[in-house]
Amino acid sequence: MVATEASNSLRPATQKDETMTYASDILHGRDPWVELKADLAARWSRYSAYRATLSELSALSTKELADIGLNRSQIRSVAFEHAYGPEA
Repeated sequence: MVATEASNSLRPATQKDETMTYASDILHGRDPWVELKADLAARWSRYSAYRATLSELSALSTKELADIGLNRSQIRSVAFEHAYGPEA
């Protein structure tokens, strides 16, 4: 039984009054902070891969780059393609 605000009389509880929100209802919603954190982590991972590839290729000599079919002007584009994909 639920007391109504308008009067002191009691009325039977309705289904609406007994509805509860559970934590699982909240957790399955889209939380923008969780999505932002995941997006930032993915971006940082790709950027780290780009920087590592750029560093490794820059450390090679011109002869070593020529052996793998590259020249110095291609280092940035190869590192970028490695980290972000060919269509980025």
